[in-house]
Amino acid sequence: MVASNRVVICAGCLSRFKLDHTSIYRKKRFCGNHDCKTIIDTKVKNSNYKKQQRKIEKGTFRPGVDKQLKNIVLTRDNGCCQLCFETNVTRKMQVHHIVPLSDGGDDTISNLILLCSRCHTDVHKEGYQHYVSTFKSYTKKMEKISS
Repeated sequence: MVASNRVVICAGCLSRFKLDHTSIYRKKRFCGNHDCKTIIDTKVKNSNYKKQQRKIEKGTFRPGVDKQLKNIVLTRDNGCCQLCFETNVTRKMQVHHIVPLSDGGDDTISNLILLCSRCHTDVHKEGYQHYVSTFKSYTKKMEKISS
Protein backbone atom coordinates (compact mmCIF):
# COMPACT_ATOMS: atom_id res chain seq x y z
CA MET A 1 0.00 0.00 0.00
CA VAL A 2 1.34 3.41 -1.00
CA ALA A 3 1.24 6.12 1.66
CA SER A 4 -0.58 9.28 0.60
CA ASN A 5 1.28 12.58 0.64
CA ARG A 6 -2.01 14.47 0.39
CA VAL A 7 -2.45 17.07 3.13
CA VAL A 8 -5.88 17.74 4.68
CA ILE A 9 -7.16 20.15 7.29
CA CYS A 10 -8.65 18.92 10.57
CA ALA A 11 -12.25 20.16 10.92
CA GLY A 12 -11.65 20.70 14.65
CA CYS A 13 -8.31 22.45 15.16
CA LEU A 14 -7.87 23.50 11.50
CA SER A 15 -4.29 22.17 11.49
CA ARG A 16 -2.81 20.42 8.47
CA PHE A 17 -2.12 16.68 8.54
CA LYS A 18 -1.21 13.99 6.06
CA LEU A 19 -4.34 12.19 4.91
CA ASP A 20 -3.26 8.84 6.37
CA HIS A 21 -2.84 10.48 9.82
CA THR A 22 -6.50 11.54 10.01
CA SER A 23 -9.86 9.87 10.58
CA ILE A 24 -13.46 10.62 9.71
CA TYR A 25 -15.90 11.80 12.38
CA ARG A 26 -19.42 12.95 11.50
CA LYS A 27 -18.41 13.03 7.84
CA LYS A 28 -15.53 15.42 8.61
CA ARG A 29 -11.76 14.84 8.57
CA PHE A 30 -10.12 15.23 11.96
CA CYS A 31 -6.74 14.59 13.56
CA GLY A 32 -7.95 12.19 16.26
CA ASN A 33 -7.75 14.64 19.14
CA HIS A 34 -10.69 14.38 21.58
CA ASP A 35 -10.98 18.20 21.73
CA CYS A 36 -11.42 18.25 17.95
CA LYS A 37 -14.34 15.82 18.25
CA THR A 38 -15.98 18.19 20.73
CA ILE A 39 -15.44 21.14 18.36
CA ILE A 40 -16.95 19.18 15.45
CA ASP A 41 -19.95 18.19 17.62
CA THR A 42 -20.52 21.86 18.47
CA LYS A 43 -20.26 22.92 14.82
CA VAL A 44 -22.74 20.24 13.72
CA LYS A 45 -25.16 21.13 16.54
CA ASN A 46 -25.00 24.84 15.63
CA SER A 47 -25.46 24.05 11.94
CA ASN A 48 -28.53 21.90 12.66
CA TYR A 49 -29.96 24.62 14.90
CA LYS A 50 -29.49 27.24 12.16
CA LYS A 51 -31.19 24.95 9.61
CA GLN A 52 -34.13 24.50 12.00
CA GLN A 53 -34.40 28.27 12.53
CA ARG A 54 -34.45 28.88 8.75
CA LYS A 55 -37.25 26.31 8.41
CA ILE A 56 -39.22 28.02 11.20
CA GLU A 57 -38.80 31.39 9.47
CA LYS A 58 -39.97 29.92 6.13
CA GLY A 59 -42.87 28.14 7.82
CA THR A 60 -41.64 24.70 6.70
CA PHE A 61 -40.48 23.37 10.08
CA ARG A 62 -42.30 20.28 11.27
CA PRO A 63 -41.57 18.78 14.70
CA GLY A 64 -42.57 15.26 13.61
CA VAL A 65 -45.16 12.76 14.74
CA ASP A 66 -46.38 13.08 18.32
CA LYS A 67 -44.56 10.69 20.68
CA GLN A 68 -47.80 9.16 21.95
CA LEU A 69 -48.90 8.43 18.38
CA LYS A 70 -45.50 6.89 17.60
CA ASN A 71 -45.94 4.56 20.57
CA ILE A 72 -49.39 3.51 19.33
CA VAL A 73 -47.94 2.68 15.88
CA LEU A 74 -45.01 0.82 17.46
CA THR A 75 -47.43 -1.27 19.55
CA ARG A 76 -49.88 -1.88 16.70
CA ASP A 77 -47.08 -3.06 14.38
CA ASN A 78 -45.42 -5.13 17.15
CA GLY A 79 -42.12 -3.28 16.75
CA CYS A 80 -41.74 -4.90 13.35
CA CYS A 81 -41.03 -3.34 9.95
CA GLN A 82 -44.09 -3.84 7.79
CA LEU A 83 -42.00 -4.40 4.64
CA CYS A 84 -39.12 -6.70 5.59
CA PHE A 85 -40.53 -7.82 8.98
CA GLU A 86 -37.29 -7.18 10.86
CA THR A 87 -37.78 -6.21 14.51
CA ASN A 88 -36.69 -3.12 16.39
CA VAL A 89 -34.04 -5.28 18.06
CA THR A 90 -32.32 -5.78 14.70
CA ARG A 91 -32.82 -2.37 13.09
CA LYS A 92 -33.83 1.17 14.01
CA MET A 93 -37.56 1.63 13.47
CA GLN A 94 -39.16 4.77 12.04
CA VAL A 95 -42.76 5.88 11.70
CA HIS A 96 -43.61 6.53 8.04
CA HIS A 97 -46.46 8.61 6.62
CA ILE A 98 -48.18 6.42 4.02
CA VAL A 99 -49.35 9.54 2.21
CA PRO A 100 -46.92 12.40 2.95
CA LEU A 101 -48.21 15.57 4.57
CA SER A 102 -47.05 17.48 1.49
CA ASP A 103 -49.47 15.41 -0.63
CA GLY A 104 -52.46 15.75 1.69
CA GLY A 105 -51.63 13.04 4.25
CA ASP A 106 -52.15 13.54 7.96
CA ASP A 107 -50.94 12.44 11.38
CA THR A 108 -53.59 9.78 11.94
CA ILE A 109 -53.01 6.17 12.92
CA SER A 110 -54.44 5.02 9.56
CA ASN A 111 -51.79 7.06 7.70
CA LEU A 112 -48.81 5.85 9.72
CA ILE A 113 -46.85 2.62 9.49
CA LEU A 114 -43.67 1.28 11.07
CA LEU A 115 -40.65 0.73 8.82
CA CYS A 116 -37.01 0.00 9.54
CA SER A 117 -34.57 2.71 8.48
CA ARG A 118 -33.46 0.73 5.40
CA CYS A 119 -37.00 0.10 4.10
CA HIS A 120 -38.01 3.68 4.92
CA THR A 121 -35.18 4.96 2.74
CA ASP A 122 -36.12 2.51 -0.04
CA VAL A 123 -39.78 3.58 0.01
CA HIS A 124 -38.77 7.22 -0.43
CA LYS A 125 -36.25 6.38 -3.19
CA GLU A 126 -38.73 4.25 -5.15
CA GLY A 127 -41.64 6.62 -4.58
CA TYR A 128 -44.22 6.18 -1.86
CA GLN A 129 -47.01 5.75 -4.45
CA HIS A 130 -45.91 2.13 -5.07
CA TYR A 131 -46.73 1.24 -1.46
CA VAL A 132 -49.88 3.23 -0.63
CA SER A 133 -52.43 0.51 -1.43
CA THR A 134 -50.49 -2.20 0.43
CA PHE A 135 -49.93 -0.02 3.50
CA LYS A 136 -53.50 1.32 3.53
CA SER A 137 -54.99 -2.19 3.34
CA TYR A 138 -52.79 -3.22 6.28
CA THR A 139 -53.88 -0.27 8.44
CA LYS A 140 -57.56 -0.87 7.58
CA LYS A 141 -57.20 -4.54 8.52
CA MET A 142 -55.59 -3.55 11.83
CA GLU A 143 -58.42 -1.05 12.54
CA LYS A 144 -61.00 -3.82 12.03
CA ILE A 145 -59.12 -6.16 14.37
CA SER A 146 -58.89 -3.54 17.11
CA SER A 147 -62.59 -2.58 16.82
